Amino acid sequence: MSSVIAEGLRKVYRSEGVIALDGVSFSITPGEAVAVIGPSGAGKTTLFRILTRTIPLESGRVEIDGVDLYRAGYLFLGSVRRRIGLVYQRHNLVTELSALQNAAMGMIGCCSTWRAIKSLAVGLSGEERRIVEEALGKVGLTGKGEVRASNLSGGEQQRLAIARLLVQNPDLVLADEPVASIDPSSSQRIMEVFKELNEEGKTIICNLHDVELALSYFPRIIAISQGRLVFDGPPSKLTAAVLTEIYRGGREAHADETAEPCICVERLARRGLEQPAN
Repeated sequence: MSSVIAEGLRKVYRSEGVIALDGVSFSITPGEAVAVIGPSGAGKTTLFRILTRTIPLESGRVEIDGVDLYRAGYLFLGSVRRRIGLVYQRHNLVTELSALQNAAMGMIGCCSTWRAIKSLAVGLSGEERRIVEEALGKVGLTGKGEVRASNLSGGEQQRLAIARLLVQNPDLVLADEPVASIDPSSSQRIMEVFKELNEEGKTIICNLHDVELALSYFPRIIAISQGRLVFDGPPSKLTAAVLTEIYRGGREAHADETAEPCICVERLARRGLEQPAN
């Protein structure tokens, strides 16, 4: 399990004149599952990049398991990153390799680089193959281990990326729009995997455009709009009225105060979801 503390995060893209994050602060205790929502351009992806120290930070502090990421030395930072599992909207697979080989790459994050490279080059041991095949089975890819990644559908490729994560077995999962471009069935399966990981004690932080998935699978919601944290609480407090205000605050709508809320908010409002269920 991993803890995350963010204090006063500020990030400015000076070439574009954009303040991506402006004083964002929150803390996440070990074993929590948190969804991050907000309109496009709100700063959600920037937040995830900061949580892995892949971009510079103007001011603020990020602490993971007691380690200040922006003060840690390179070697110590590497040890922290190995305990973090990353999932992106883009699958980041080696499409020329099989599903089994792609999933096995998760070992790079949980064992020595030499051992991982040896396993991929020479072949998996019996135990390693069992772990990889079990991960493929959990995401619904049983029997597709020898299929090239390029021959899998988009949803299957994203599930393969999740299988690679399962092989890594991280303490903290950062998922940035993991279901944005896949079919509803694959989306539900991936959300169920995240739920199982959380039940096993993993800390999950998931950036989602689909508000309904956030409400259904996460006991805590953080909302970012115009680079600022504007909501942090349980789904029961995230009413349709609050959602409308969050999405009206997006950079796309800021120039037009009469802009309509996003379609997901309209759909929730039509359903009368003034008090979303936990």
